[in-house]
Amino acid sequence: MKRISLVIITLFLFINAKSQTDFVYYSPADGLVQSHITTLFQDSKGYIWIGTQGGLSKFDGFEFINYTTFEGLAENYIVKILEDLNGNIWVLNRKSVNKFQNNKFTSFSLDSASKFQDFEIDFENNIWILDVGFYKQTIYSFKNNKFNSLGAFNNQWIFDLFYSPKNKYLFSISELGVFSVPDSSKFKYTNKSCFEYCFSDKFGYIYFISDDSIYRFNNNKIDTTIAIIPNSKIKTILKTGEFISFNQNTNTIYSFSSEKNTSKITEKQGIIDILIDNQENIWVGSENGLYRITAFQNFTDLYEINHGLTSIVEDAVGDIWFTSSYQFSIDNRSLSFFNYKKNNIKLASPKLIEQIADIENKTSGKKFAFNYGATKLSNGTVVFTTNQNFIYLFKEQKFEKIKFDALDKQYCIYEDTSNNKIFIGTSNGIFITKPDFKTFEIINNSSNTNYQPVTDIEKGSDGNIYFCTSQEIGMYNYKNTVFFNQDSLPIMGAMTIYKDYTGNLWIGALNGLFVYDYNNFTKVNHPELKTNITAINGSNNHTLIIGLVRGIGLLNLNTMYQNQDTTIRFYDHSSGFLGVEVILNGIFKDSKGNIWVATKSHVVKFNPLKLTENFTPPITLITQKTYSDKNLEIFTIHDSIFNLDYSQNNISISYTGISHRAPKQVLYKYQLKGYDKAVSPPTKKRTATYTNLPPGNYVFKVWACNESGVWNDNPTEWSFEIQEALWQKTWFKYIYVSAIVLLTFLLTLGGVRFIYKRREHKRKIIDLQFHSFSNQLYPHFLYNAIANISGAIYTQNQDTAYDYTTKLTALIRQVQEDQKSIQRSLKDELIFVEKFINIQKFRFENRFEYEFKIDPKINLSIKVPQMIIQTFVENAIKHGLEHLETGGKLLIDGTLIKNTVVFAVQDNGMGFEASKNIKKINSGQGLKIINEIIKLYNSRYKTNISYKIIDLYKYKLKGTRIEIFIPSKIL
Repeated sequence: MKRISLVIITLFLFINAKSQTDFVYYSPADGLVQSHITTLFQDSKGYIWIGTQGGLSKFDGFEFINYTTFEGLAENYIVKILEDLNGNIWVLNRKSVNKFQNNKFTSFSLDSASKFQDFEIDFENNIWILDVGFYKQTIYSFKNNKFNSLGAFNNQWIFDLFYSPKNKYLFSISELGVFSVPDSSKFKYTNKSCFEYCFSDKFGYIYFISDDSIYRFNNNKIDTTIAIIPNSKIKTILKTGEFISFNQNTNTIYSFSSEKNTSKITEKQGIIDILIDNQENIWVGSENGLYRITAFQNFTDLYEINHGLTSIVEDAVGDIWFTSSYQFSIDNRSLSFFNYKKNNIKLASPKLIEQIADIENKTSGKKFAFNYGATKLSNGTVVFTTNQNFIYLFKEQKFEKIKFDALDKQYCIYEDTSNNKIFIGTSNGIFITKPDFKTFEIINNSSNTNYQPVTDIEKGSDGNIYFCTSQEIGMYNYKNTVFFNQDSLPIMGAMTIYKDYTGNLWIGALNGLFVYDYNNFTKVNHPELKTNITAINGSNNHTLIIGLVRGIGLLNLNTMYQNQDTTIRFYDHSSGFLGVEVILNGIFKDSKGNIWVATKSHVVKFNPLKLTENFTPPITLITQKTYSDKNLEIFTIHDSIFNLDYSQNNISISYTGISHRAPKQVLYKYQLKGYDKAVSPPTKKRTATYTNLPPGNYVFKVWACNESGVWNDNPTEWSFEIQEALWQKTWFKYIYVSAIVLLTFLLTLGGVRFIYKRREHKRKIIDLQFHSFSNQLYPHFLYNAIANISGAIYTQNQDTAYDYTTKLTALIRQVQEDQKSIQRSLKDELIFVEKFINIQKFRFENRFEYEFKIDPKINLSIKVPQMIIQTFVENAIKHGLEHLETGGKLLIDGTLIKNTVVFAVQDNGMGFEASKNIKKINSGQGLKIINEIIKLYNSRYKTNISYKIIDLYKYKLKGTRIEIFIPSKIL
């Protein structure tokens, strides 16, 4: 019998246990129902079920759904969780068994003396329950919702039940041995030592544990000792190629196999249970909450590492050093280191600190701080950068200060071993020196006089030195400095440069990740890379490690160059990477192949070889289907419903892809066949919403991929039908459309007639009103004319009266003819006005002169209301010029301004305001009438004729000016 001696790795010091985490932790603050965990289980859908002393939780990697007595559990203390062959979840309490089906629990209980300790489900869906009550031990079978006792076991103490699907055996593990249930004659193994626990692997092999030893069951006998663990009490499960065990005495989880010694995984207080899920993640249930073990070790700033990390560097003996941007002093934590042999982090010794402090006190007396870019040279010397004009060399546990007056705050160091040159990027240019640091030479780091900090330097495969600043990318060929045309570059704010194993250069910038093949800069398009890239490094397996704001990304360069696949695996808080905001050039690879990442919150250490690609796609589930009614009230669509009413056509479908290694990096794509023309682009959204879906048959399909870009081969589907309403059926539509067409025709015919009659009626009313006011205007005009004739006869001027009467008769005849229409051309209106003025000149015995000034561009054929100009001419003569003895002037001025004809009637009389004070019979009647005419005319012909009166006396001139505005496009 092969015996393997297991060596437990030395535990960390308590101080380090407090400051180092290698897990993702979940507590009630994250949604867990209660912190004291009693059991763990993963179902066939991928959900992790967590039993506690205060209820049950179901976890999909995003959120916890909790169940207690309020949801139908018999009690909140959970003993064990299993899944039957039909996919139903069974939960064991201390006195009952609970069936979870259709999102609700049904409970079945025994008497109060029962104390259920374990249960199993066999290949016929029978449930076997171990009862360790106060007075007796009993095994029950539970079938058809009834408990059936196999009898009491008074002569042995049973610890565990275990069902073997391969052998179809149900075992009872007791202090007397292992027995088959219910027929113990099929298998009976009596041993001297006491078995307490058993488990199986994916191949069906069964393993039994007896105190400190593990045995394998094969061919109906226990014949192989797998391991002996002295002085320990363990519970073990099998992961691919290794056993994962925890020691309940030391609360330590470790792994071992037949080929290697034990290696410690983690240490947790109060371990109760462990679980390996379908992606081989290790889950730990404890008295203090739920843990998922990860490959990342996260060191906080507690005791060892200060805030403001600037650099990580390895010295000649393999210690990993950390520097801080805090001002240096003897009692702070600006300098600390990790020692692999002791597996902990310590502050730099007082002796080392005093070397730096004493030198500083003797020279400038100023305090300084370490900066970004500390580097180990090929000769083993570590160069520590600072925020001042000096650097520190560290070799053989001694510090040496190198000062150069022109040297400014340093950000990066690059050693070109082929040319024996060292390049130092500063805020004042790039300095070149040799490993002895005796002399310094500066080269320009900017295409203009405003220097920018040089944040990273790398030698290209063409032999030239490339560097970046926050504004430019430059190249130094050991003779001249050349800068790339910033306007033509897709890069904004380059921060870091890294050369991969092919010689290509990778640039991290404010706007993403770029690769330069010495011909073109190409951006790597990925939704997670739309952020500031502050650090890039590589691992031994040709994996590019990218520093991001919320974590890191890993790009397999071999796959990218061979298959053009730029799938990037991202790790953040949900993956166990607790660091936030990777600092400038904060990714460091040590001599052991481990990667150290400096962030603003943690230092994170991991081995990239353990971050294997995940080839298991997520288990994709449709978690909820709902519809909303016209009042926006939400209703659940149960799994048994596939036919929806026509009104249930506003649908939301929620889904999830369970992949616990990196749950927040799961991507989805979906399509509603019968509605969507194509599959959606990849998204992290976990709900698809469709509104106003027409009647028809639909199939909703959803796919998911994990953090390694592995998609489901087949989608998860939900088929449903939205039924037609009565009025949506084809025959109803024909009848409906026919009726609508007929009704529309009849209504249209009647409507046209009605509208026509209504318009004609309105038009007749307007015409009657217009003629009514015209009939008022013409008598008003005739009254004034006849009064003038009377005056001529009175003065016995018979010839003049005859001539005036003749002209007046012709004018009256024209008035009678024009009364048949409410409008006339502008030309006819002006002819009428001139005839009227000549008659008035007779009356006033030539006391005034008149003048027409008409712009030839005016279209005189446009129609205007009758008397529109004559009325204002008459008012100008009657109220303006009548009071003048001589020298009266009347101007009729027509101009075209844009699309408006402006007619001005202007006199040099007494002015508008003065004339209003003179009371005469019918004074102002003409203006009232013409106002009504203009109002009706605008309504009748949909135009906008208007006028304004200007009293020229307000401008220290004589007379009144009337401006009439007539749109030139009027009909």
